[in-house]
Amino acid sequence: MPQTDGSWQQVGPVVDLMSFAIIGPGTFYASGHPADGVDLPAPAGLIKSTDAGRTWASLSRGGESDFHPLAVSSAGVMGFDGVLRTTSDEKSWSQGGLSAEPRSLASSPDGSQVLATTSQGVLRSTDGGRTWAPLTSSPPLLLTAWADANTVVGVTTRGGVAISADAGRTWRTALATVSSAQALSASRDKAGQLEILVVTETSVLQSRDEGATLTKLTS
Repeated sequence: MPQTDGSWQQVGPVVDLMSFAIIGPGTFYASGHPADGVDLPAPAGLIKSTDAGRTWASLSRGGESDFHPLAVSSAGVMGFDGVLRTTSDEKSWSQGGLSAEPRSLASSPDGSQVLATTSQGVLRSTDGGRTWAPLTSSPPLLLTAWADANTVVGVTTRGGVAISADAGRTWRTALATVSSAQALSASRDKAGQLEILVVTETSVLQSRDEGATLTKLTS
């Protein structure tokens, strides 16, 4: 977490997180590779924290799956470990129908739509990952995230921020730009203001003006 002096403090055990998803305040899902001595399977499979990352519990597929993209909604969890896998109970998994390897997966809050950014363009599923079709209205996206049921934020393959206010039907693209985007988060605060966070190779950038500008997050 960021400190007032602009530095960052480690929270919790050392785990090389290959994917990370937020489902609510202090509740995170992830997958990756725990460091030596950390009491988690390797690879971690699906792990969960309910205390903002201080501790993690192994849920399933420990020692089996290294999920890189991961998406979470009220309908369940979706991850890709070489094949697409979905679960509604965090324990038993079904195989989905996505053949192209996704760079990112993003689910609407209720799970009714999932977007996958791939080398074939943005693909959309409306049946829990069983089938996929091109989202032809979308710009070419590297990363994408849902802020609410209608608002989708993306980073294009050229580093531009893109926002849809109608669940991906239309997009605004003349917004801020970013280099080396690695991860993306979008949410709305209690007042309804959109917050966008972009993790780069060197910093975390924040926008609170509908994607018009990005500034380094220091506190």
